[in-house]
Amino acid sequence: MVSLFCSGPWAAAQVILDESLDDWEEGSIISDPLGDASSAFALDIIGYGSSNDQERVFFALELREEELLQEGNNLVIYVDIDGNESTGRSVEGLGADLEFDFGERQGRLYANGSSREIRHDDIGLVSSPTVSSEFFEISVDRDLGFLAGVDLVFDDSFSYVWKDVRSSGDRAPDTGVARAELTDAEISYIVPIHRSDNVDIRVMSYNLLRDLVFESAAAEEAFGRILRATEPDIIAIQEVYDNSSLAMANLVSRQLSPPIGGQWYHAKIDPDIIVVSLFPIRDVEASDGNGLFLIELPTADLLIANCHLPCCENDFDRQRETDRLLAEIRDIQDGIGSVELAEDSPIIICGDMNLVGDRQTQQSLISGDIVDNGLFGPDFLLDWGTAGLFDNIPQTTGLPMSFTWINERGSFFPGRLDYLLHTASVLELQSSFSLYTQELDTDTLIAYGLSRFDTDLVSDHLPIVSDYRIATSTSTVDDTFGRQPSADKPTDCYHWTDWDVATNGMSDLVIWSHDDLIGQGPSGQMLYPTLDLLPAGMYRVLGRRDGQIHHVLIWKE
Repeated sequence: MVSLFCSGPWAAAQVILDESLDDWEEGSIISDPLGDASSAFALDIIGYGSSNDQERVFFALELREEELLQEGNNLVIYVDIDGNESTGRSVEGLGADLEFDFGERQGRLYANGSSREIRHDDIGLVSSPTVSSEFFEISVDRDLGFLAGVDLVFDDSFSYVWKDVRSSGDRAPDTGVARAELTDAEISYIVPIHRSDNVDIRVMSYNLLRDLVFESAAAEEAFGRILRATEPDIIAIQEVYDNSSLAMANLVSRQLSPPIGGQWYHAKIDPDIIVVSLFPIRDVEASDGNGLFLIELPTADLLIANCHLPCCENDFDRQRETDRLLAEIRDIQDGIGSVELAEDSPIIICGDMNLVGDRQTQQSLISGDIVDNGLFGPDFLLDWGTAGLFDNIPQTTGLPMSFTWINERGSFFPGRLDYLLHTASVLELQSSFSLYTQELDTDTLIAYGLSRFDTDLVSDHLPIVSDYRIATSTSTVDDTFGRQPSADKPTDCYHWTDWDVATNGMSDLVIWSHDDLIGQGPSGQMLYPTLDLLPAGMYRVLGRRDGQIHHVLIWKE
């Protein structure tokens, strides 16, 4: 339907591993019959698909029930990268050059009668989300490496099969193989890291890997280059166990001098939580080793919950700490908590959440759903009773992914362990990113004074950064105007590089992608996010011009 409204080049969908399938092209995910697994205990695959860019092949997988991808399953993918049954391992009607067992987090490559065991880093495998889910996105490199005289590179046509390898397991497709064609799409994953002029605060969350910046000169120097490139106002730090907040503030000041007349304020919650801020820290309270920090901004007080939740398979304690933290924020909002906070003040929950198990903890942090209501009291809406928090999923710089932790030598795939959640009614998100210097191009590294392995030198976590404006007035966009636009013909149609808010005289903007509201804002500003941060696609923008509502279609390849 959209193509009737706007002519112009239309590229393949820009798939990003971002815990959503909304950016997959319509029809690219194939349905598999519901309930066709022959055992109630087997995985039931209900959808599968593939896509690609110039460097990677993407797979989508949908399941009937929520599962963990990286453990506790018997799910295997077999991929015939050249579509030739006579090469690779003969299995499931394929000549599989690649197989990967997700529950075991390992696989094999096959060529010329030889095979080699592999783990995720050997083939660039990344998946999303890291928590349990009914769907997953998986990425592997198009060039899988060299084996037995063969360069294992995906051909233009390839085939694959998903299977739960237990005797009662499901298979997708049910018969035959899934066949796919690679496109020639050249897609750029440039994520701006510069700070725009209309930002009130830039917040960074960073796990510093057990005081490493204090123990290694190379790590401190790399940390300094990262600080100077990103220029955060507030730094929420985890895993500084053996050094004080004063030592941390002094280290930051050595690497990033505060403005003339300013200083780096600091506070610590034992054992490892620190906040360093250009704004005064007025109050600090502990919550199971996590910290609540009240920061005095020029126009409002900001409450930051800086967290380091228990790791690994410890779902129970992760949820218990989350329940307690949520209860304390609820009490603060009700005026009976340990910190005094004015109504409708901005709130951020951030840190290394270690969300690798049951997604309930993730959903609790967003929605305010307390699991143990008997001990911690009732659920509540974290955004001052109006909504949950906005889960900002920063894109990893230079990659179509959103991971914040990577261990190339470990068995677990890169994942999103670090979070920045905020009250969207008060904080207007301008931009965000997860900085991974390995994937920045040379020009960007030079421009920002970074070295390619800076993030590797500092930690196994990446710094995540978000820019915000603090809302000082209510948008004039009313409820009717904020609803989904109709499919009527738009007033105008633009390529995104040709559309300019000022010259088009539009205000009170609302932007939609398909059926999803992306963001809205007053006075001609695209508050979240700006068009240059959005992936390729069609976007409907509604706005007021001369008192009339105008409907504009913008396309971005």
